[in-house]
Amino acid sequence: MSYAAPANLKARIPARDLRLLTDRDGVADTIDDTVLQGALDDATATINGWIAKRVALPLDPVPQTLETICCDLALERLYLNAGAPMPEAVTTLSENAMKFLKAVSEGKASLGDETGGEEVQSSPGVVLSEGEDPVFSRETLKGF
Repeated sequence: MSYAAPANLKARIPARDLRLLTDRDGVADTIDDTVLQGALDDATATINGWIAKRVALPLDPVPQTLETICCDLALERLYLNAGAPMPEAVTTLSENAMKFLKAVSEGKASLGDETGGEEVQSSPGVVLSEGEDPVFSRETLKGF
């Protein structure tokens, strides 16, 4: 399940741009929803890779933040796949989306909808163990 649908992209991006970005046969007379869905699926996979350690997947309902980020990343993917020159605004949207996803993965940002999934418990990264007294210590090494 993608975090956004082709209709979400169509609501954000002018139709003429989407026709050109999804054109695979050189006609550019219609928007190819299959191409849009492929870009959205790729964007969703990228998002999941960043947030999977912080929230239980799949998220239902999808937070508005993820729908927007999914559209931003999908738009970048459409430009890349079409081989079209990428506008600076698209690059900026994509970079900001990735910064946000990184912040979520580090626990520095929230998805904004805490009801969307349970937080996944993660290890603090430290192993604590008890063992025998050390053979070498300050006391046993005095004089060396």
